[in-house]
Amino acid sequence: MSAPRPGLFASLRRIAGHLYTTTTARGRGRLIVQAIGTLVALALLAWVVGMAVNNRDLLARLLDAPPHWLLLLFGLSIISLFLNGLSFWITLRPVKVIPLLDMLAANCVASAVALIPGKLSVIWRILVHNRRDHIPVLTIGSYLIANGVIVLAVAVPLGLVGLWRKGADLSYALASLGGVSLCAGLAYLFALLFAHECGLARLRTLAMYLRLGFLDRALASAPFAKLHRALAILAHPPTLAGAIAVRTFDLLVQSARFTVAAAALGLTVSYDKAVLAGTTYFLIGVASPTGALGSSEGGTTGLAAITDISGLSTHDFAVVTLAVGLSQMLVWLTAATISILYLRPNRWVGPSETRP
Repeated sequence: MSAPRPGLFASLRRIAGHLYTTTTARGRGRLIVQAIGTLVALALLAWVVGMAVNNRDLLARLLDAPPHWLLLLFGLSIISLFLNGLSFWITLRPVKVIPLLDMLAANCVASAVALIPGKLSVIWRILVHNRRDHIPVLTIGSYLIANGVIVLAVAVPLGLVGLWRKGADLSYALASLGGVSLCAGLAYLFALLFAHECGLARLRTLAMYLRLGFLDRALASAPFAKLHRALAILAHPPTLAGAIAVRTFDLLVQSARFTVAAAALGLTVSYDKAVLAGTTYFLIGVASPTGALGSSEGGTTGLAAITDISGLSTHDFAVVTLAVGLSQMLVWLTAATISILYLRPNRWVGPSETRP
């Protein structure tokens, strides 16, 4: 008979104990750095909120904003959340096909917990796909790696070109299209060269040629064989093209929120300015190890103050950014609550009956 599966809190206690006893001094140092980063993120959030509170007239406009602008702002956050989940679903398909609704629900919870420090969204995705969808942990890792490459292939060119052009004009559109196409093409060619068994053989040959014995042993290991599936995902043209198209559309939708939020306040942020703000907001939220809350709002407002990308004063743009952040947080938390009820984690995380 198999042993009963531990409950959620017992599992978390076991993981915490394992981390405490096995974490190296360097690892504990990283925890300290993350704690400091969290304080910085909270300070950035306090800075943005402080500017918004001091801008009483504009804050009053936000509270009395026309309903159609607020509905559109919330609607764009809902569409962005859907597109984000759709991108993950497309990326997972070469590994395992699960119902789209299941992925959207899992993504809603992951997005909500991404607001707080610790990269808990990654832990949640591993937990739900492993325990509910029965996908091996390292295979989940390969799909998350592939998704990360796709995000970078889209967001980095858009962000760099935006910093160069300071807005979205024809040159921005052409350069962004070229940059995304170049990054996607390089990812595809690399994956095509080193994916599957023949690609793994090429990697091992390269490691032996460079006389990197430790790398060759790692490449021959069973764990790497599962992580290596990330290249098979990226070498699948429909998956790569579909995920990049959806991710690009998602960033454009996120950018539109800044134009809409400004309109709700009676201000004007042209869409060409909003694209850089939206890309910056997204990139900071993804990259920040201390969670998106505070980092995205403070970082975007700070960049706007330095580069004047918004065309508004820093105090006015702080209210716009705060409106975007609040609408996103409310949508994510509401969707996560509904998703938890749908996923019912107590059924696949809690104790299970013993079976012969």
